[in-house]
Amino acid sequence: MAKTSSDRDPDKAPWKKTASQLVLLIIVGVLITILVGPEAGLLKDVPLGFVQIFRLALVLTIGIVVSKVLERHVFRLSVDRLGAQSATTVRYATRLILYVTIALAALGAVGVGLSSVVFGGAFLTVIVGLAGQTMFSNLIAGIWIVIFHPFRVGDSISFITWQYPILMPSFPHEAMRPIYSGRVKDINLMYTLLETVEEYPQVIPNGILVQAIIENRSKPDSHLLRVRFDVSFDYDPSALVERLEALLAREFPDQGASGPKIMVADLYPTAYSIVVILQVFGRDDDARHRVLTQAAKTMRELRPPNA
Repeated sequence: MAKTSSDRDPDKAPWKKTASQLVLLIIVGVLITILVGPEAGLLKDVPLGFVQIFRLALVLTIGIVVSKVLERHVFRLSVDRLGAQSATTVRYATRLILYVTIALAALGAVGVGLSSVVFGGAFLTVIVGLAGQTMFSNLIAGIWIVIFHPFRVGDSISFITWQYPILMPSFPHEAMRPIYSGRVKDINLMYTLLETVEEYPQVIPNGILVQAIIENRSKPDSHLLRVRFDVSFDYDPSALVERLEALLAREFPDQGASGPKIMVADLYPTAYSIVVILQVFGRDDDARHRVLTQAAKTMRELRPPNA
């Protein structure tokens, strides 16, 4: 039995189906526009106000249907063919062009002259004025992110911003940066979608990320981790540091000649603080767990008889 072209290349079938749907929508839209024309259309005897309302509803309906088709087929397939970063740029540009086209078509449907809207000085003034507002600032920020790539889809990032504060730890713990982390899943016209370590989605306005300090944790192969914990004066500091250094040198063998750095950071009336600084790969939580596990093992081994 002879194989069809879709059997030989199954990836082409969804694209052909999507293209045929878009062409069909365009043809239907043109035919309906002709049928409801102001002079010879079916609605020539209907008052102009009702005709404009019908055209506006028609434009919005077709725009929504085209958007759904793009989201369901083209945007999903583009990742496999173009790669994550190129697909993000294509999706963003397509969405922007589509929504601007729908907006201009909606204005034309209600009788607003498109040439005066696009080329008039009032239009530019309005756009520049609205850029400071929330919606347009997010839109412009999204364009900035797509063009200059402070991060890409698939990157693991952390960001610090004054809009999302958290409470600082209480004494005697060290201050922590109010940092939010996740893996970038998508960048759309208004928001950037992150997925946290707990696999919860976070939707962050683009305007927030443009103003934030961003750490791209997908770039470096390794980084420094600082772990601090408190120890009772019942444990000798020199013996604890020496024993913990030996354990961590075996737990983290890729530290180089100097090995992990362990210091007494602070003193309190009944305790002192130990700080461990070492080079780690991967997630901080995993390395922190290993450090604290070895610290607990050291303290158990050095436990005084009367403790």
